[in-house]
Amino acid sequence: MTESSQALERRYRRLLRLYPRSYREKHGEELLGVLMTDESQGPRHSRLAASLDLLRGAILVHTRYWWEMRAATEHERLAVRHPLFVIRVRLAVAVWLCVVSAVLWSRGYWWLGAGVAVFIVVHLVLAGRTAARYRAE
Repeated sequence: MTESSQALERRYRRLLRLYPRSYREKHGEELLGVLMTDESQGPRHSRLAASLDLLRGAILVHTRYWWEMRAATEHERLAVRHPLFVIRVRLAVAVWLCVVSAVLWSRGYWWLGAGVAVFIVVHLVLAGRTAARYRAE
């Protein structure tokens, strides 16, 4: 392999990291092989076009995986499939809303700060319910 083809392979491997891990494990080497074979047969496609096609494919695969998770019949909610992620996101949003609420209170908009506090409570309650469900499993 020449140095330029090694650099191109590294670039394609970086772009393949945009795909979900399970998809990469099944099809990653095959995709890389096709890209490198296509490149060795001549400049039919530009490297930019191949890179953009990889990006488009990654977005489509992520979208398909997302829809499959939504339609999964074995679990009712995404929160059940990935509870720790959902809990962490809800807690991070609650902390962010606390900061927003504090800023609003400090600037004299106490009624808006109180309104934001309602959303803080909602996120904390939902995180607690997800954690309780996660512990029950």
